[in-house]
Amino acid sequence: MADSGKTAFAWLLGILLVLIAGVVFVRHVITVDLPELSARLDEQKTAARWEELRKAAIIAGTPLMENPQLQAMDYDAQSARLLELYKNRSLNFDDPELGKAWTSIETDSSAGLLILEEIGYIDRVKPSGYQILANAFQNDDQANRQAWNEFVQRGFSEGEKADLEQQLRGTEDRLDGSIGSLQTIAENLTRNEIPNAVSVQYLPSWDGTYQGDNLQITNTSGNALQGAIVVTTVRMNSGMARVHVHYADQWPAYSTLKAVYSYWGTEYQAPQTAGDPQNIDVAVYLPSGTAKANYVLTSETWEKIVQSYCSSLTYSGDYLAAYSDGSGNYDAGFKFQFHGLPTLPVTSVEVQFTDDDGSALRDYTWTPNERLVSDRDYPMRGPALNGPTPGHIDFILRFSETDYAQRVHRY
Repeated sequence: MADSGKTAFAWLLGILLVLIAGVVFVRHVITVDLPELSARLDEQKTAARWEELRKAAIIAGTPLMENPQLQAMDYDAQSARLLELYKNRSLNFDDPELGKAWTSIETDSSAGLLILEEIGYIDRVKPSGYQILANAFQNDDQANRQAWNEFVQRGFSEGEKADLEQQLRGTEDRLDGSIGSLQTIAENLTRNEIPNAVSVQYLPSWDGTYQGDNLQITNTSGNALQGAIVVTTVRMNSGMARVHVHYADQWPAYSTLKAVYSYWGTEYQAPQTAGDPQNIDVAVYLPSGTAKANYVLTSETWEKIVQSYCSSLTYSGDYLAAYSDGSGNYDAGFKFQFHGLPTLPVTSVEVQFTDDDGSALRDYTWTPNERLVSDRDYPMRGPALNGPTPGHIDFILRFSETDYAQRVHRY
């Protein structure tokens, strides 16, 4: 009987010890693991928000590429772009800030599509130029009146279409701004900054000499970057700024990815850049943090860039002797061509004539009234160049947007 009591007591004591150990363990879990559990839940929420943001950036943004090609934004291209955004209008996001930004993107893309539909309707119903001419050349008063009415109708339609295209460019600007607002959400998600991970170079179009500004971003982190969201902000000397959203799936270490921002606008899209970029901010957002870089176009940097552009130029030219004919007298002069770039933003050309020994300098400055085009003769004549045939001809080209001048010794 006594042994039975001892056994029961031992059994109860064991249960009590187990309960005490359980309480201690639970308290330990609560006090030690609860913060860790909370941190894990926050990480999961952040990861989910990141995936939502990256999905939005891929739909609304454009990829960075090794060799991007600038696509003219005509009616079909703009329709395809806006339609792709419109097809994703029903996307729902758990992040309320992202949902708000996406609503703005939906609104602007829908407005653009409505304008494009009106433009398309005008193009479908307006009389064709061939139809108007066919009626106009008939020997029939009624057909001639019909041609006149069609001509007026076509003119009215073209005017209405031009107004709609201007509205569309304004809508496109607002859409770019809505897409650019994704950067605010990215900033809140990836606060950890990764130093020295990217570098940037920016090559402007030089007043339209090239079709667009060329952005080049190099991964200098030493590691491959995956699933990046890239936001660039191009600031102009005028105070205007353009924000562009890009993405990159795979970005090998030390490789360079690029984007091109069009300098020339179209009927359906405003230019993506302007003629006076000042500095460029680049932010590369990753789940692990943010890599940032800045590029400043100082006057010295810009002069070196223009000089590198001009290094591809070659010139040809010939002396123009003075002469007279039945229509008048013509001064001596010089004509030249350039090759290697499609156009040049030349502000003035100073021609210098010298004798064989370098003496008897005669010069004349010509100011063009249009952008110069390659492989085309540009003659210039002036009374200051009259005199003996020169032994040597030099000319100096000065350009817009830079103090750099190029001196060419013709012979």
